[in-house]
Amino acid sequence: DYLRQSVGLDQVRWRRTEHIYDTYIDPSTRERLKQAVNPLLPEHGVILDLMAGQESVFSRREGQTVKGIGLGGYSMGRNPVLSEFIVHDLNQDPSIPYDELFDAVVISFGIMYLTDPTRILRAIHQRLQPGGKLIIVFSSLNFDASAATDVWNRPQAHGLENRAGVVQDYLRQAGGFDVIDQTVVDDHFSIVSVTRMPDDPESGLSRRSDPDDLSSGLLPQATRWPSLRSLPGQLGKAAGFGLLMMPLALTVTLSPLWTRSLV
Repeated sequence: DYLRQSVGLDQVRWRRTEHIYDTYIDPSTRERLKQAVNPLLPEHGVILDLMAGQESVFSRREGQTVKGIGLGGYSMGRNPVLSEFIVHDLNQDPSIPYDELFDAVVISFGIMYLTDPTRILRAIHQRLQPGGKLIIVFSSLNFDASAATDVWNRPQAHGLENRAGVVQDYLRQAGGFDVIDQTVVDDHFSIVSVTRMPDDPESGLSRRSDPDDLSSGLLPQATRWPSLRSLPGQLGKAAGFGLLMMPLALTVTLSPLWTRSLV
């Protein structure tokens, strides 16, 4: 299900292309996505932009801190929304290399490239505050088919109606999330918002359909970099070094949506 045509090429692919401006969506569509995503995020707190790139699908407001994880150090360094970032390849290591809890996590245009999506969603679950939001943005048309998984390219061959059903199935397998909202922008851009279910007060564990004891904590090989736009003085250092560190994480692509009963 999670096999891809371009297995093992993530680091090379994004190293080659990260200096090119994101062409998946035009500025006006990105602005409409921001208008839809911004109200879903908490007004204050720490937000994780997972599989981040040069632009985010939401704005950073006063009272918010935004941290990024992605493959491209150069592009994340140019993202004005990020306060800091870590270059990290989720397909090589499906864990979240931060040792704190987030108030919200956003995955934009990247879920179709994950080769172990269930495990990564469980890792996100561990890093979300109870009641925290997970927001997944995708498109049914705009994505790199050669880098996407087989289940994303051919959902019906795997018993799923469409790509929205793929996302729904990922979340069902991961467990621990409630569907709370969904929005479609410009027909094929979808925003799915789910809430991390609260911990079970009797057991002290989060309510999950399939618990998984994933190790957490900051990985020793992960390197934190300040956002270059946040700290202009470090532009040269971080941008240049980012090109070397780039090998580790994911960027994004898009797919349709799922409502409680998706088309």
